[in-house]
Amino acid sequence: MEQHPADQQQPVDQQQPVQQQQLMQLRLMQQRIILQRPLQPGGPPRYHETEEQKARRRRVNIMRSMKERAGKLRGDIPHPDGHPSAGVLPSRSYHPEEQINNRYARTRWNDFGTQIAQARYGGGNVSKGYNINLESIIAAGGFGIAALVRHRSTRDWARKLCVMKVERSKFRDKTYMDQEEMALKGAKHIVQYLDRTQEIKDQRDADNAGKGPYIPKKTAEEMDKSWDIKQQRDRRFIIVEYAEGGNLDQWLAKSSRSGKPWPNKALWLLFKCLVKGLIGMGYPPKKVYADDPNFDPNHPVDETIPEEGFTMENTAHFDLDPLNVLVAKDEEHGDMPIFKIADFGNAVFFDEQEKNPEKFTKEAFWKYRYRGKTHTLAPEQFDASWDSMLDFIDDISPNQFVAKDGSKPSVAGNYGMHTNVYQTGLIMWCAITRSWFDSPVVAAWYPDYNRASGFRTYGASLQSKRFTKVDEALKIIIQRCMAHNPADRPTLDALEKIIDSRLKLNGLESDEEVSNWAKEFFDSPRCPGDEIDPPTRRWKRSRPLDDDDEEYWRASQRLKTEHEDDVQPDPKLHVPRVPVGSRVAQFPVAGFQPGGPIYQQPMQQQLQQQPPEGFQPRVPSTGAVLGGNNWANGPGYQQQQQQQQQQSKPSFELA
Repeated sequence: MEQHPADQQQPVDQQQPVQQQQLMQLRLMQQRIILQRPLQPGGPPRYHETEEQKARRRRVNIMRSMKERAGKLRGDIPHPDGHPSAGVLPSRSYHPEEQINNRYARTRWNDFGTQIAQARYGGGNVSKGYNINLESIIAAGGFGIAALVRHRSTRDWARKLCVMKVERSKFRDKTYMDQEEMALKGAKHIVQYLDRTQEIKDQRDADNAGKGPYIPKKTAEEMDKSWDIKQQRDRRFIIVEYAEGGNLDQWLAKSSRSGKPWPNKALWLLFKCLVKGLIGMGYPPKKVYADDPNFDPNHPVDETIPEEGFTMENTAHFDLDPLNVLVAKDEEHGDMPIFKIADFGNAVFFDEQEKNPEKFTKEAFWKYRYRGKTHTLAPEQFDASWDSMLDFIDDISPNQFVAKDGSKPSVAGNYGMHTNVYQTGLIMWCAITRSWFDSPVVAAWYPDYNRASGFRTYGASLQSKRFTKVDEALKIIIQRCMAHNPADRPTLDALEKIIDSRLKLNGLESDEEVSNWAKEFFDSPRCPGDEIDPPTRRWKRSRPLDDDDEEYWRASQRLKTEHEDDVQPDPKLHVPRVPVGSRVAQFPVAGFQPGGPIYQQPMQQQLQQQPPEGFQPRVPSTGAVLGGNNWANGPGYQQQQQQQQQQSKPSFELA
């Protein structure tokens, strides 16, 4: 019988240094962990995987990582067996109102992320080449850097304030920037890609004609800190319009900190802008008005649904959240700003399946589950039915995600415009509740009496008595947008009609009231009394900022806010700490007499001889109580006192 390559013995040089042999053994153990094969004695064998074995291991890793990520979002308790085929343990009961206990923002305003990005990438030369001058750094993420720049065009020498998105050196994905350039030019409620991008690229291509490839002389991090599109001639970039009001996230955070809700009409107007942006994605103006000689893509128009002759494009944004909705001024909107959808780097245009079928493989649909932030994942990405699709491991069955014979899953992998509708509903949910949408994400049943049935929705917490002043029609439609099954979510046509009809009816605030509110609210993202806190130690990271850093920072700040009013314990109780893993945690309870001096500790770890005044012992979770009503009456304490008298080594008290 032929022996497996991973089990074949290889000669080992006994004269090799011990450290080198240990290093080889460690590498072998790492390979065994990856391959889940038992370690064979007798030396470190070498194992060469075939391409099929590598692909299979990659698919297993994809299944395992997404199962863990989606399971945490759903609130599942993972089975002890870590294999992708293992199920989950029964979870605890859940009430939808638990979701609205997570405040959207902490109690004080801060801009630590912007300050850190400015300090890291805002140095160096202000001139970035080709008449581009840096004003400030707006943000930095895993994909690139967003900077506010002022550019003078060589066509008309006009200066314009705009945003330049620059790709980071370590991230070179051509499709990311290409998708940004495809961001539906001419749509009013979508952040516009400016022609200045192509103008600068043409100038750079002309300057570098005949030159060889650019060879960097610095590390990727050093190049990012002093980024320059002229010297670093292979750096990819785009220029988009500048939104003066920043992103929607900071305004929802202001509403959360102040405790003041948005007016109902303002919520409907926000909803209308978001739906208009989705219409622009489904019906790009460049295609709708292709035969109109008066249409100019550089002058965006309101998005509309054509009456006939057009099929909606199936485009999924995948990262639609308050951070990617920008706020800008618009004359037609008056004091109420216009809201625009931004950042199409994660977008997928599923209408390209017929032209590029090799792009939409089964593995690609699995990887689309990674797109977006964890708390904004749609049911199409985290549905539990993914865990039962074990045929993906060996990849022997047809790709059911592109099937047209009715075998396509109804939820898992069913991406499309309805995915955007869900994330739009999630944004509106945050605006109404002023809460952070976080795990566990559990769908609740909502009865729909108009359809003699109901549907499962993740927005059931809107039925809480806390939101009795919110327009009932708005709450109902948002709950339908957040339905678990894409078939239960409303279409763009239905959403547009519902919004327009509701804004025409009475019962909402007047235009003057909304205008006065918007003029005051959107004046500054800070509330009266806001103070900037110093950066916490947890924010000091050893690696560059990535997309998940903002979620990490949010979680740490929410945790800090939740415990700001907690009574702080006496620091004497915690100095010094008992080492982890010692038997100190096994202190005796009533009826148990320890045997032997197992409670002794070295001098540097000795605890106090007497507990602080007013100290009360903690009751174990098992319900057992310490002996007696007094702290010193427990049998453990008495045993300690006897040991302390008999031995010269120091001992500690029960604390």
